[in-house]
Order: sequence, then structure tokens, then C-alpha cells
Amino acid sequence: MRSRDAVTAIEYAVVAVAIAGIVAAVFASDGTLKQALDTAMTNVSNAIGTATSSGTGTGTDTGTTGTGG
Repeated sequence: MRSRDAVTAIEYAVVAVAIAGIVAAVFASDGTLKQALDTAMTNVSNAIGTATSSGTGTGTDTGTTGTGG
């Protein structure tokens, strides 16, 4: 029973190392995904800055509730 536990632990270690290698490759300094994430975060940040400086999202209700008849 103990030898199975040791084999399982080694298998998990191999999987962990493989995942770490993949993550390192994806987020390398010249990785395309990193560049895409940086661009997306910049766009989100700019959109939030624009929305907060223009007064959008002040909580005013522009819906049509209460107009039924």
C-alpha cells in the first residue's frame, strides 16, 4: 500500500512540474498571451478611467418603470 502512495506522489510531482513549465512558457516576457493580457488590462483600465471621469454610472435610473397603463 505504501509503494502506491509513493508512486502517486511522484506522479503528482511530475504533473506539477509540467504545469509549472507550461505556465512559465505562457507567461514568458515575450509570450503572446502576456501581451494580450497586458493589452486587455490596459483597455479595461482606460474604460474605467473614462467612465469615472465622465460621470457614467452615477446611479440615476433611466428605465421605464411605472409607465404602464
